[in-house]
Amino acid sequence: MTVVGVWAMVAIVILSEPVDAQGVLPVDSDGNETATEYYHLEMDTSAEVKEREMQILRQRLAGTTLRVTTLQDWPLSYTVKINGSYVGAGVAFDLLEFLMEKFNFTYELVMPEQNIVGSSNDMGGSVLQLLANGTADMAVAFLPILADARQHIRYSTGLDEGEWIMIMVRPMESASGSGLLAPFNRDVWILILISLLAVGPIIYGLLILRHRLTKDKEQIIYTLPHCVWFVYGALMKQGSTLSPTGGKLACLGSWGYLETGFNISTI
Repeated sequence: MTVVGVWAMVAIVILSEPVDAQGVLPVDSDGNETATEYYHLEMDTSAEVKEREMQILRQRLAGTTLRVTTLQDWPLSYTVKINGSYVGAGVAFDLLEFLMEKFNFTYELVMPEQNIVGSSNDMGGSVLQLLANGTADMAVAFLPILADARQHIRYSTGLDEGEWIMIMVRPMESASGSGLLAPFNRDVWILILISLLAVGPIIYGLLILRHRLTKDKEQIIYTLPHCVWFVYGALMKQGSTLSPTGGKLACLGSWGYLETGFNISTI
């Protein structure tokens, strides 16, 4: 089973002024601009706001050391020991190094007790717990975007889509071989086999006897395998693909249904 999910890095975003949902200061129109002039004015203001916010963020991060947590998820994110200390590596930390050059900050690793993302109902020893209690400032890893986690952390923009291939555990019944006998147990299958060996030849013999007594040329002489299959169909499917043409054969078919009811009542 394959599941497609959106991946993102968890980041703490610092904003200096109130902005709208898109990070743009609202622009009030005095009613004199046309729609095109107002659109360009809004776009220019948006670019100015973004540049101002980036400059403020750069000033706040310059020279600071962020506490970073991550997951052992090679090759996306993992840790290596260099000169006696652990540093982050992988695709996620390549992105972090780009941000370090742009905003001039450093980081120190704070690893979770367990190598799990965590959730609102199970945060113990997880990455989510370190972010929620303030032990870590940022998680540098490709994390699934969970709706319930948004009450504790803020995700960055989605970076990529990945596929999870889940391997399901084989049922114990199938592994032990007992699943092959479903839906009945061994005793029931033995009784069905006995019914096939006993009733199939009996029906075949009655067909031959009827044909010799009646001399009916239009009568279809079913073979022994057909008769056995007829009994099996009566037992398992409550029906058969054979269509009896005589009353006696119809009675035999009815007897097959009665035998089925008798077997079910004795199980």
